[in-house]
Amino acid sequence: MEITDDKLFRIALITSLIGMIGLMVFTPTIEVKEIETSSLDLLCYG
Repeated sequence: MEITDDKLFRIALITSLIGMIGLMVFTPTIEVKEIETSSLDLLCYG
């Protein structure tokens, strides 16, 4: 099987489209957690 520029372009295009669709689908499910500063102090300074 010979890989030409056209085939590489199509593979890259399809891969990037799948990645963009995945980001759009899964982004609303990601939530930001609030971290208290006292727990950060314990982690940094023991």
